[in-house]
Amino acid sequence: MILEVGYSIARGIPIVVAIKDGVGNTYLPGMANLVITYTDIEDLLNKISSIDLKNLVKKDPVLL
Repeated sequence: MILEVGYSIARGIPIVVAIKDGVGNTYLPGMANLVITYTDIEDLLNKISSIDLKNLVKKDPVLL
């Protein structure tokens, strides 16, 4: 996965990370343009459906 993250960063492609509440010890949120934390699949789907992905290009990281 680190290859894909590095490629995305180099190409300016936004990185979106979805991480379940309670998961720790991961480096990906620190590299992401958007971090979505969720409690269950329904919560994740609701958060994804409310995101305007066009606003992610070349912006500071966002935490939902």
